[in-house]
Amino acid sequence: MMGTIKLAGQGCLAIALTVLLGACGSDDSVVSSSRISTGQMQATLEVYSDGDDSAYASAQLLNEHSQTSGDEYVELLEGDELWFTTGVNLREETLGSNWFESLAELAHTQQLLAGTTRYRSDHLFFFWSVLTPEKVHYNGQLEDVPDGARYTVSLLRDSKAEALESTVTMPRAFDLLSPTSDQTLSRSSDPVQLEWLPTESDVMVEVDVTTTCADDSEYQYRTTVDEDTGALQIEAGDIDAERLSGSCSTTATLTKARLGQLDSAYAGGSISARQVRTVTFTTVE
Repeated sequence: MMGTIKLAGQGCLAIALTVLLGACGSDDSVVSSSRISTGQMQATLEVYSDGDDSAYASAQLLNEHSQTSGDEYVELLEGDELWFTTGVNLREETLGSNWFESLAELAHTQQLLAGTTRYRSDHLFFFWSVLTPEKVHYNGQLEDVPDGARYTVSLLRDSKAEALESTVTMPRAFDLLSPTSDQTLSRSSDPVQLEWLPTESDVMVEVDVTTTCADDSEYQYRTTVDEDTGALQIEAGDIDAERLSGSCSTTATLTKARLGQLDSAYAGGSISARQVRTVTFTTVE
């Protein structure tokens, strides 16, 4: 027997958390989803993986037609939910004859995005995020996901038009081969040679190199290239600054990024997927 299930509002597959509003926010910067249509929402949907067989999603919705002087962030209420899935959208999921086995499988492939706040320094994923992290947004995690999976973020609504088909394919897993954690490089005279395998077509490569010293001085270098060649050289002196001195800790974060297809029911926005690797090594003057 086959059965179609509606998962909106169903608590058996995820633990829903209370929505928290950022300390920097105020009531006039948040609007209830019950007051606006999907066609008034600007969606930013971001999916990440750091190679641990898990995938993380963050989503933020803005009111495209805000009547306030600043941005107006959407809080999902009254049956409106965001779901993060592998495969098809939730409205198309079916259960086979073994309902218990099917539900167990669904628990690994779908996650309700719960409302929270997170600051940019809390996670390496926010290096390239375009979310406003201190404002209300929604997060979720899927475990044991296949490499290069296709992800769907669906907005389910009980009484308004839905946005079920925002999809993106995660870049393939890769190994960051160089630099290594046991290396010591001179910031002024040594280039930083980044090397990784395998390469992949149709992705953008983003690099962030942040150096922090014992006196809390810090310098950040960033670059983006449109082609994945498996190698990128940062020239000697590019990660140096006059305020840096002595032996410092330098963290290189390399990200492969791909844009997906946002559901046309939204007013606009984007969905993207990023595969992230990081290494920390020592630099000296």
